This record gives sequence, C-alpha cells and structure tokens, in this order.
Amino acid sequence: MEKFVEWVKSFEGKPVFVGWPVAFDFTFVYWYIINFLGDKTSPFGRMGFSAVDVGSFAMAELKITREGVGKKTMPQEWFADKFPHTHKALDDAREQGHVFCNMLAQNRGSPK
Repeated sequence: MEKFVEWVKSFEGKPVFVGWPVAFDFTFVYWYIINFLGDKTSPFGRMGFSAVDVGSFAMAELKITREGVGKKTMPQEWFADKFPHTHKALDDAREQGHVFCNMLAQNRGSPK
C-alpha cells in the first residue's frame, strides 16, 4: 500500500480515483490505505473524496439510463483487445483505465 500511495502522489495535480463501480472499488482501496497506513495517508482526501464512476460517466456520455450501461451498449472503440477482462484485478484495472481514457478523449473531442 505504501508503494501504491507513493505512486499516486507521484503524479502532478490532485488525484482522482476512477472505478467501475466506484462505490465498491474506492471503499475497498480506501479501507486498505487507512487500515495499513493510517487515516492521514490517503492521497484521495479524508473528507473531500475525489472519485469518478466509469458507468455513470458512460451513462452521461451516451445519454442512456444507468441500467442500460454495459459492455454491450458501450462503443467498442472504447475497448481494446490488449486489455482483456480476466477478472484478475490488475488486468481489469488496466482495461477500465483504457476505457475511461477513451471516454474522456471522446468527451473532450480529442483523438484517442
């Protein structure tokens, strides 16, 4: 957890936690940080948490209901074969990060 927190803090700007679903992922990661490193260690804040839910962002981007958000309803260009969904935490995190970056690029009108 120390290496993870150091890694997050190594980037410029204020860290934003991105998850899918963020309510589960953030709670899991935050609990580990607090449990093993102490309550003043989280790079995501203690009171003003900064987090984005990928599914909610997709809902807004695609203008569909939350129930309609899923891999089958999301544009396939958001996904990449090089990040397969294996249900292994690191693989899935890479895939979700790739999806989020592509969504953000589309939202900003940037090339992927």
